Amino acid sequence: MTPRGEETLARLASWMPYAPAQELLQDLLGMQVSKATARRATLQTGQAALAVCEVPQAPAGAPQASDEWRWSFCAPGGR
Repeated sequence: MTPRGEETLARLASWMPYAPAQELLQDLLGMQVSKATARRATLQTGQAALAVCEVPQAPAGAPQASDEWRWSFCAPGGR
């Protein structure tokens, strides 16, 4: 699966059950994946997103992600 296909699959499966997401991925992009692949890709994407949110704040004076970005990305219902 291509990175773009995996991203699309994870987005779809985060909005709807895995089986309809895999069917829509096939309809939209012509990519066939199993329900297990849809689940696995979605869970891995979610774990990666959580890892971003759990990164400790950088020391004083070091470049940091803005609080606005962190909140919009990590808040429930965020990106």
